[in-house]
Amino acid sequence: WLDNIDWVKIKNDPNYKEKKDIEGEEDGIARVDGEVKITPFNMKEEMEEGHFDADGHYLWKKGVDLRDNWLDNIDWVKIKNDPNYKEKKDDAVKGLADSDSDSDDEEGSSKKFDASVVYQDILNMMVPKETIKKALQRIGKNNAKLTTAQRWKLKKAGKLDDSSEKVTKLTELANEILTRDGNMDIYDETYEMIQKKINDSKPAKDGDGDLDMYADDFDHKEKDKLKEGGEHSTDQMPSTSSAESKPADAADGKPELMWEYKEQQEAEQVHGPFTTEQMQKYAEEGRFSSGAFARKNVLPVIATYVRNASDSTDLKAILNEKVPKEQERVKNFRKQHGNTKVGEVTVDMMYGGMRGIKGLVCETSVLDPDEGIRFRGLSIPECQKVLPKAPGGQEPLPEGLFWLLITGDVPTKAQVDALSREWANRAALPSHVVTMLNNMPTTLHPMSQLSCAVTALNHESKFAKAYSEGVHKSKYWEYVYEDSMDLIAKLPVVAATIYRNTYRDGKGIGAIDPKKDWSANFTKMLGYEDEKFTELMRLYLTIHSDHEGGNVSAHTVHLVGSALSDPYLSFAAGMNGLAGPLHGLANQEVLVWIQKLRKELGDNASEDKVKDFIWKTLKSGQVVPGYGHAVLRKTDPRYTCQREFALKHLPNDPLFGLVSNIYKVVPPILTELGKVKNPWPNVDAHSGVLLQYYGLKEMNYYTVLFGVSRALGVLASLVWDRALGLPIERPKSMSTDGLIKATSK
Repeated sequence: WLDNIDWVKIKNDPNYKEKKDIEGEEDGIARVDGEVKITPFNMKEEMEEGHFDADGHYLWKKGVDLRDNWLDNIDWVKIKNDPNYKEKKDDAVKGLADSDSDSDDEEGSSKKFDASVVYQDILNMMVPKETIKKALQRIGKNNAKLTTAQRWKLKKAGKLDDSSEKVTKLTELANEILTRDGNMDIYDETYEMIQKKINDSKPAKDGDGDLDMYADDFDHKEKDKLKEGGEHSTDQMPSTSSAESKPADAADGKPELMWEYKEQQEAEQVHGPFTTEQMQKYAEEGRFSSGAFARKNVLPVIATYVRNASDSTDLKAILNEKVPKEQERVKNFRKQHGNTKVGEVTVDMMYGGMRGIKGLVCETSVLDPDEGIRFRGLSIPECQKVLPKAPGGQEPLPEGLFWLLITGDVPTKAQVDALSREWANRAALPSHVVTMLNNMPTTLHPMSQLSCAVTALNHESKFAKAYSEGVHKSKYWEYVYEDSMDLIAKLPVVAATIYRNTYRDGKGIGAIDPKKDWSANFTKMLGYEDEKFTELMRLYLTIHSDHEGGNVSAHTVHLVGSALSDPYLSFAAGMNGLAGPLHGLANQEVLVWIQKLRKELGDNASEDKVKDFIWKTLKSGQVVPGYGHAVLRKTDPRYTCQREFALKHLPNDPLFGLVSNIYKVVPPILTELGKVKNPWPNVDAHSGVLLQYYGLKEMNYYTVLFGVSRALGVLASLVWDRALGLPIERPKSMSTDGLIKATSK
């Protein structure tokens, strides 16, 4: 009854104990017979929760626990103290799944319910590959409809089929699972699914099997090593079975139910997460005497709301706490929904670059067609508001965004400062890479130089070394983290060296200053002292960092990393993808097109002249670069924040004025064509203009800046790929003949 409601206020009801109406009543009391209230049956609500089959059995269709069902899809719910709380019966706290159970009488209450026994009884009445619903149909199929007299005669003669009793028995068993175990999907579960539940409920032969996702090839020799305190001893390993990290309900495969609350609906501060028991205790203590707003939150390990989860400045230590919890959360989710379908694939999708196919997991960011990119749930304007900034600065520090991407938490200024210092300390390049960069021809494209240098850094890979020495897969993420931190720290030095060698006659880049942030050191090494340019780079490196997992560079890093190539090789592969004209070179193409327009029309071209130029471009079979996007259907928020920066710092720049005119003219023209799903500008339509204004005019270098930024997102994702034990990527391909055959059936 509360589904899809955003805010709901629940107040104290002093007359609560006096109510005798049936819960869920909507139509009121039909009539009163003496002192007995006659209440209409709420058929509408019942039919929303399930339906009756031909034999009169009620089949549930909701797949959630009864006791929590009323709060599903609610964001915040108003709660207040109930003065009669302590006097309520236990059943009101237990929920319907317990209080309505048939065995909750005096005799049955002392008997422990064992779901595995009931599941086994159910299994004995089924055949492979059928559901309980199908089993009921099969058993009752030949049960002819007889009158009571006919059934009595057949039963007396011993000729009555017992299928009716079997149907009743199977229904009773299924209903017991539904009410006692809270499994709303029981009637739709197959023989094999129930068999798996029984197997999963059996105690493990060896406690070390709790290493779950790593248990596939975790042989007895390695278990012995753990017991003996060998190389992979349990105190070094991020165990998923520790008391701190394992949810209370993990044993039965259900995610832990947690709660958050805040004092006022508009308040930004969120308290929690808390367990149900804690919330009940707070209610008893009177914490909600003035009212509060609460919402459910299932295992909020990787948060999607703004909060500082820890004051520690040790990023790796924080991840060490988060990884086991997230492993457990993913394990439970896959256990419950591993066979759930999340989308369909069409022939056009297969031929069309797999656009729209949901086939990847990316924790760091999600791209919404209307809202644009969200980094761990935060939009770009929200990131600009809450992420720490440099002293006197107005744009977020990329270090803060990386912290957000890899932990899910908004960092403190102290945490960001610590990360800046750590990257400064890791920034030095090995001599062989410096020598290689200094000997590359200046005619070699900067992206090729970047790819070569990053590949050569593979010589320093801690992951590659650990893997060759036989490190256990549960530790992979730690070495991938170390490599990723080293690579991010070194990239500005690599990129600045490429720039100075190619465009500044090899003039030295200077030393890293540990007191400066990542972006400030980068711009200083490039040779720029303008603080506004440094601010632009902080914004640029933040907004280009991540764009979920399906774009060429992000997908390539994930794909190559899934083969357990180290972060250097994986990132180098991603940079080779970024160098393509349809990906990272797009902002360069935009600038070339704008300069062509400027040369032909001048700085003060009217809107009509700009329109004529655009139509000329389109009629020649070309596209307007910088407009449209594979996913977005509105103006790219990355374009918007760059436009706001320009309005603030360079409002009278002629090139910016031209970009503004194009912004007014192009969308209506593309809309008029009717063939473009998104006529709005993307990030590439603006970035080149800003770089040109501050004097960085070497367009071939722009994609290197993009690559330095993109490292933040793809390497944060790569760490989580290894932490979650994601396997090698291997989708199925088909030939055209195979597709024709498949679609003709």
